[in-house]
Formats: sequence, C-alpha cells, structure tokens
Amino acid sequence: MKLKPTSTNLGISLICIGTIITAYHTAELVADKFKGTKIRSHISFALLGLVTFSIGCNLVADGLHDHLAKAYA
Repeated sequence: MKLKPTSTNLGISLICIGTIITAYHTAELVADKFKGTKIRSHISFALLGLVTFSIGCNLVADGLHDHLAKAYA
C-alpha cells in the first residue's frame, strides 16, 4: 500500500510532530533541573510546535472539506 501525499496525510504528520516538539520543550520548561539560561530556546521551540500543530489541523480540515465536497457534489 502506497500513501499518497495528500493534505490530510501531511496534516496528520504535522500534528504529530508539533505535539512531540511542544511536549518535549514544555516538559523541559517545568523540570526541576531546568537552568535559566536556555529558557528562550525552550519557549521558542514550544511555540514552534504549537504553530506546527495548528498548521497540521488546518491541513486536515482542508482535506476533510475537499473529501466531503467531492462526496456531495
């Protein structure tokens, strides 16, 4: 089975990647061993993960909209 690069597949991938990035950097922010010198880096990457997650959600919604438009056209 070969996956086609559709907006839904790309969106699901971006949602997974964004979740992983955000979870890791947020966990580092609240860890007891966290040093104050890298706070900007962790906040920036946590926000990048949220943006990636948001883009993935929009791609999935667009793919579902296209699929439903074809089904009911």
